[in-house]
Amino acid sequence: MDKLTDIRITAFRYKLPSQFKILEVSPAHNKKMCTGVLTPDKNNPFYPSRSDEKIMRTDVVSAIILILEMLNELAIDSAERNKMALFVANSIFIEENNKNLNRALSVLNKLEEFVTDKQKIQAIYKNTPPLLALETLTNATMSFISKYSEIKGQNTTFGSTSHAAFEALEEAVYQVKSKNNTVLVGGSNCSGLYSFLAYQNFYKDTSGWKESACASFMILGNEGKIKISKLQHNYKLPALGEQETNRNWKDFFKDVSPDFIVYSGGYTADVFTKNENEVKQICANYFSWEKEYGNLGSAAIFMNLAYGVELIEKGITQTVDILNRDVYGREAHIRLEKATD
Repeated sequence: MDKLTDIRITAFRYKLPSQFKILEVSPAHNKKMCTGVLTPDKNNPFYPSRSDEKIMRTDVVSAIILILEMLNELAIDSAERNKMALFVANSIFIEENNKNLNRALSVLNKLEEFVTDKQKIQAIYKNTPPLLALETLTNATMSFISKYSEIKGQNTTFGSTSHAAFEALEEAVYQVKSKNNTVLVGGSNCSGLYSFLAYQNFYKDTSGWKESACASFMILGNEGKIKISKLQHNYKLPALGEQETNRNWKDFFKDVSPDFIVYSGGYTADVFTKNENEVKQICANYFSWEKEYGNLGSAAIFMNLAYGVELIEKGITQTVDILNRDVYGREAHIRLEKATD
């Protein structure tokens, strides 16, 4: 799917953190991280119900608000929503302040107090809240979005690294091309301790670790002033034991010199610097959310696309190239262009 015909970005919305905090992961090993925290507006008319909110991550709440604002602004009615497809890139699905999970884990420290296996099993079941399953579902973001938006067409959750966003976008583009459907696609990222524990082993040094919770969604169709003209990746398969990253972003530009690059990838200060130096060799004009927000996980590509759309809308450039690399070294490239008609 290197070259596309007429896939347009109809609308987009995104939400970034308003505050940051430092988490002491392991004082003994001097391991800490900086995480960007979302604070959804509880006064927003599209804020979820209290009964649902208590089992939602903050990125899920933010995603619902963004999407409902977008659908409402475009006046997309129920009939059209019933046919819309929905593709979501999902991050680590456990937020730091998961009270139900903490309660379930607390019983493990007390198992030695029980003599028989029956007593131990009973204790585990008794201290596993029923809401834990709902709170940690891998497709929770998509499920809640579908409930609140009433989008009932084809849907899939992709996860959980930043490359999931590329896969979600690729599926969305295919839907527009083959079915002529309007598609809602995007990603929400949940940062924090569990994300750090999941990805720290991909790095020899975790100094300067920075990641942010965020959400970014867009509607694709055949209408809009900006189109997606290229969508490609390096076809690399994940390898758990491989920690060396091959930097091949330049290979995406054998046919053209980019005017402006928006890029993402990595979690540490060292990698952020290497990413910038790599992009400098390709293009003089570039931007990354990394400087302020660090890694944006499964929402990174959609955040990059949003920034690219704004660049074109402001008349700063006619084309924007989006680059991303996930922890497995999977590289992706998307090109945005101003539509001529």
